[in-house]
Amino acid sequence: MKLIAGIIVYNDDCYLEQAILACKDNVDELIIVEGAFQCTLHTNGKRNDKTERSNDKTLEIINKYVDNKKIFLKQINLQEHKNHYQVALDFAKERKGNYFMMIDSDEIWTKQGFDLLKSKLKMADKQGIFEYRVRAYCFISDFNHYYNGEYPRIFKVTPKAEFLFDNEVAWSDFNKHQDMGKVQGHIQLLSNQPLFYHYSYVRSKYRWQLKQDCLIEKDGNPINNQYKLEGDKYIIPSDIPIYEFNGQHPKIMQSHKFYGKTANEIIYGKDDA
Repeated sequence: MKLIAGIIVYNDDCYLEQAILACKDNVDELIIVEGAFQCTLHTNGKRNDKTERSNDKTLEIINKYVDNKKIFLKQINLQEHKNHYQVALDFAKERKGNYFMMIDSDEIWTKQGFDLLKSKLKMADKQGIFEYRVRAYCFISDFNHYYNGEYPRIFKVTPKAEFLFDNEVAWSDFNKHQDMGKVQGHIQLLSNQPLFYHYSYVRSKYRWQLKQDCLIEKDGNPINNQYKLEGDKYIIPSDIPIYEFNGQHPKIMQSHKFYGKTANEIIYGKDDA
C-alpha cells in the first residue's frame, strides 16, 4: 500500500518545516506544490503586487529536504487551491500511489496518527474505502486554546479522481462522491480521537491578514469575513466552541518560536517576514 502526501504552500514558512519533519519518514513519497494562486495575484481583474514565488523562508525550507527521490517539488501558479491539490493528486497517480494524503503546511501529525492510518490502509481497499476524514485539535490565537475540527484528508487514488473543491474529491470512474459517501460507507472517520494538531489560526497579525486576503479572494465565501481579530484574540464564528487545551503538543512543536507565548506576544510580536 503506497501512501503519497501532498503539501500546498505559498509564503508558509511558519510551521512548514515541522510539518515536513513530522510526515517525511511516515509516508512513501511527499510532493510539495509551491506558488501563488492566480486569484491571489490579481485583484478586480488587475495584477497586484504579490509575487508568483514565495518570498519568505518557504523555498529555503523546502530546498533543505527536496531530493527528487522521496521528496519532490513542483512550482505552479494555477487559478485556485483545488487546482494545486489536483497537481499533487495527479503526481500520486503518476507515482502509482494507492492513497493520497492532504497535509496543510500548518498541520502536525503524530507518529501514533500515522501508525493508525497505515494499519487502516492495509484493509481499506478491500473494504471499499475511498476517503478517510480525520479529527484534529485546531488551535486559535495561541497554543492553549482550540476548537474541534474534522477534515477530509485521505483519498483513494484512481485514474479519474478529481478535486471538485479544496477538500472534496470525486471518483467518476467508480461513481463515488462525497454527497453519498457516508450513506454508502465509502467515506469513513479514521478515528474518534484527534490525530493531528492544526495551527492555522496561531499567527502574527501580518500573517493573519495574508491568510484572510487569500481565503476571501480565492472563494468569496462570506463566512471568511466572520473570522476577525479583536484585541489580542482571533475570533471565529460564535457557533464553534473554544476549549482550553490541557494536553501535550507534539515534541517537535515544543521548540517552536510560539510555544509558551501568549496570544498577544504571537499576534503583535515581531514577524520575520
